[in-house]
Amino acid sequence: MHMSFLNDGPRKGLIKFCEDHGYDVGGVNELRSCLKALANKDMKSAMQAYQRVPLGGMGRFDDWLPPVVFPHENADYSPRSFRGSSNSMEPLNEIIATLNHLKDNVIGKG
Repeated sequence: MHMSFLNDGPRKGLIKFCEDHGYDVGGVNELRSCLKALANKDMKSAMQAYQRVPLGGMGRFDDWLPPVVFPHENADYSPRSFRGSSNSMEPLNEIIATLNHLKDNVIGKG
């Protein structure tokens, strides 16, 4: 299977942003595991790791207001940057759904 469609740049950027802003809980380790599995072309482990990232709702991974840590940031910039980065994971959700569909309906019937 050709894996170039699994661009890991957005997830790497999100992990770096979280690290730079002191957020190393609630999904960051799962994202690291997902990237490692993708690099090893281990789709099953990548899907499992990604599905453990708690998304959507209060107290979840994407419910965080990052602090200002760099001179070019302000109280508006940091949260918007995080939102943009965390929203860039949406395509991975679609990929996982497609792969699950293929596994269940195509590969499983072969």
